[in-house]
Amino acid sequence: MKPLFIAAAFLAMSLASFLDNLRGPLLPLLSHRLGLPYGQASWFFGIGNLAAVVGLFTLLRYSERISDRALTIFLFFSASLASVALFAVNSFATFLLAAVLWGATISLLGALGNTLMIHGTDVHKRGRFFCGLHMMYGLASFVAPFVVAQTVAKTLPFESSPLWLLPFLLVLGGLGLKLGKKHGPTTAAPKHRLNTAQIWILILFGSYVAGEVLLSTWMVTYLVDFQRTPMTGAASVLSLFFLMMGLSRGLCFLSLPPAWEGRLLWVSISIALVGGIVGRFWWTPALALAGLVGPFFPLIMARTSRVFPEVARSLTLWILGTTQFTLVCAQWITGQVADRFGIQNAFLMPNLFFVVSAVSLFVYLQLEKKAA
Repeated sequence: MKPLFIAAAFLAMSLASFLDNLRGPLLPLLSHRLGLPYGQASWFFGIGNLAAVVGLFTLLRYSERISDRALTIFLFFSASLASVALFAVNSFATFLLAAVLWGATISLLGALGNTLMIHGTDVHKRGRFFCGLHMMYGLASFVAPFVVAQTVAKTLPFESSPLWLLPFLLVLGGLGLKLGKKHGPTTAAPKHRLNTAQIWILILFGSYVAGEVLLSTWMVTYLVDFQRTPMTGAASVLSLFFLMMGLSRGLCFLSLPPAWEGRLLWVSISIALVGGIVGRFWWTPALALAGLVGPFFPLIMARTSRVFPEVARSLTLWILGTTQFTLVCAQWITGQVADRFGIQNAFLMPNLFFVVSAVSLFVYLQLEKKAA
């Protein structure tokens, strides 16, 4: 176990999560100020995810030449710039430039957190520590909409919301200087040929992340524009969603018998689907309960690193890059559906992706058994 790597991983994931989940509450504020329709506003996510794809596959290609130290310091500067970039958004062009900067920075911070965790943990403890790592996603995401709501309530410029990151970025930069010039021990070469099971892993992650991200990023817009919920109330539902996500991952981090992991995957994805449907049609607070899907992502991520230890690092980058590419398509489709058929119908898209992820999980587990 390498505590320095683990600490840097936790901080990088927290910063990525905070920035990522500022976008949902900030989107209606930015789009209303610029007078953008849903289709154009969705590019704040879409072009950002496209930038993330480029950033992640560039990192995949050159991962053996880029040390953890260099990547951490680069992201310190990149995230600092992203934190002040919204003050310069005064047109659709600058809106897109900010989206590119945010998308690439968020994805690379997430990749840094995941790869540092692989470098810093033993295989037999990785499942728990991945739950702990992604617990920070839920908790930082819980804070993000609360920060926006409080900023607006105090009549401060909403563009100042990301400035809360700056002290934590200084800490990340300091940790980066201590990581050394080379990254930690790797378990994989940077390139490898994907087999059938790994392709299904990519489909599984892409569909799951699309469902989770669409649910969270469009929740505030759906509640404000269709349900006519006040911004503070909509942000509270989103905050509770991420609180449920963080708490469920935290419980797994504290205590998770290995024998429960497989069953918990099915329980998590089922809760996500039920919460999304019930919250959309009958009882809005169920959208927050859908956050109990939390353990799914870290458990399946840790599982794949154990099943394919020789390609764990590069497979992680493939997973993250594929999920970002899926999000480019998913966000664009959601924006188009919202423009043509209304946000209330577009908000059904997360449930469709959760169904695909459940099917993909079943197929992958069958392939895993055959390969065992």
